[in-house]
Amino acid sequence: MGWNKEEIERNPEQETMCPSPRRFWEILKTECAGLLVVNALFVAVCIPVATIPAAVFALNRTVRESLDDKPVRAGDFLRHFQERWGAAWGAFLLTAFPLSAAGYGARFYIGFAGENWLFYLPFMLCATVFIIVLLSSVYLYRLLANGRSLSRETVRLAVLLSIGRPMRAVLAAAWYWTPPLIGLLWFPLSLAFMLLVGFSIPCLLGNLVLRKVLILDEEIIEK
Repeated sequence: MGWNKEEIERNPEQETMCPSPRRFWEILKTECAGLLVVNALFVAVCIPVATIPAAVFALNRTVRESLDDKPVRAGDFLRHFQERWGAAWGAFLLTAFPLSAAGYGARFYIGFAGENWLFYLPFMLCATVFIIVLLSSVYLYRLLANGRSLSRETVRLAVLLSIGRPMRAVLAAAWYWTPPLIGLLWFPLSLAFMLLVGFSIPCLLGNLVLRKVLILDEEIIEK
């Protein structure tokens, strides 16, 4: 049974039930050119390091809108890039500082754990914080791409989702970051891949992984 656009317009949540592989190919077929252009634009605006948080947000937002049948356009990417600069940097700082501190703490305490087993306790605490923040960041950026503001409620929801649905975040993170990391390892041989599809296609796959769980679990949590 194919995807019925009229039925989804009456009930938007029905779109989330479409199998992700089928939905992926539907979007890729209609928005291939837009994804290529936006990917190249994303790489270009990331050259000044200070613009990376805003570029990541704009890419997520633009790709997220494609799930609702909105065309992927360079103009929309640039608009999101300019409009939510503060929220993008806020999300980056909210995740970068705890990740750095927890990662450093875990590495520090594990070095002494061999001499005194009590150091395993702060190590486990730091490792737990690191994992939760890492998974929460996946949901946080996706919630911001949904149009939410960077607020205490949004951060709380991201943390709850990371604890309640960790495997979805792990899978989405794998789609988000594995292809770009492989591309960086093979650079400059992977230059064409990075410029054309190295970020937009992984972002689309990650968004598809999270779409169903976000809509269903947001309703449950907010009730």
